[in-house]
Amino acid sequence: MRLFPKIMPGDYSPLLLAYVGDAVYDLFFRMRALQEERYQVRVCHTNVVGFVNARKQCQLLRRISPHLTPEELEIIRRARNKKIPTHPKGSTMAEYRQATALECLIGHYFLLQDFDNLERIFGLIMAEAELDAKEGDHEPEE
Repeated sequence: MRLFPKIMPGDYSPLLLAYVGDAVYDLFFRMRALQEERYQVRVCHTNVVGFVNARKQCQLLRRISPHLTPEELEIIRRARNKKIPTHPKGSTMAEYRQATALECLIGHYFLLQDFDNLERIFGLIMAEAELDAKEGDHEPEE
């Protein structure tokens, strides 16, 4: 028995892929926080919340987009264009759509069990996050 059966993401809506991707994204940052702050839950939580929010995910997606394949950009486009009824108070609808699109891409690779591409996407995200930390997390205004 496999813990996670391989599922064809094309059988699911972008919002369901984002639902899975949200959990994977959150778990990734929780695991990183555990590695950095082994015994302090409050510090772990504070670190995770800085990455697991629509505004930050939108910012990171914009920055990694030039490194994505045409197929990945198509997955993102489809998810971004999906009608979403509401969004969190701390973000705009545009930011929430972008965040959902990033989560959709992550959910897509997770369901395919394509861990090489999942690792590549998280590598791009972490490279940008580390740049943010060095530059003081400044995103130019549009």
